[in-house]
Amino acid sequence: MGKGGRQVVPAPPLAGPSSRPGSAVSRPGSATASRPGTKDLRHRAAARRAKDPTSDKERLRAKFIEQVKSYIGTPYAERYHKEGDELYGQPLYLDCCGLFRQVLRDMREDFGFDVGPWNQCYLYATLPTKLSFKDVKPGDLLFVQGRYTRGRERRQKGDIVHVEMYLGEDLGSGPESTLASRDHWGCVSIQDSFKYASPWYEITALHWRSLDDWLEGRCDPVAMPGCFRSHDPYGEKVLD
Repeated sequence: MGKGGRQVVPAPPLAGPSSRPGSAVSRPGSATASRPGTKDLRHRAAARRAKDPTSDKERLRAKFIEQVKSYIGTPYAERYHKEGDELYGQPLYLDCCGLFRQVLRDMREDFGFDVGPWNQCYLYATLPTKLSFKDVKPGDLLFVQGRYTRGRERRQKGDIVHVEMYLGEDLGSGPESTLASRDHWGCVSIQDSFKYASPWYEITALHWRSLDDWLEGRCDPVAMPGCFRSHDPYGEKVLD
């Protein structure tokens, strides 16, 4: 057990890009895979949802959770390691927002949109449905609001500094369990609790957000009006 209740997951083995599930070669959402146009995949996803919206959301939520879990053991960032370290020179690194962007790209045909390149603030902006903790389901996301006290001076939009996925008791290690890329020197892992102290920022608020907007094919940054207006999730080239 690591600091802050983190379950320590062994580092993935050193490998070439084609030998790991997270590599660009084997992931369906990779740049090297055949990519249908965004408008086409949106229409296909909408047609699929229309047949049975409730079952489709349940299936997609379950698939999203499993895809996020498939990245357990992926290190946070190479810059926190030096040559010779076990986690140096890995084929893939995913920080907190990079984890969920990667999964959305892997599942672009399921969701029917292309996620933008921005960080956790953007992801927060695209999930406007607020939840209280008693209503949270596995797969819903937790966005952490805070102020940096170390390592970064520039504030994030909305002061959103981190994002995690709720697992709960059935899928995680307890009723407060989440899955996240939280430890800068560690890996994507299951956390015992979403309650933690960070060496990088002071936490000022926690925001639970429903995954339903993404599951229903929406990726609009409506929770932060005026921000990220150049995004183009549906292939319609929305510009400032």
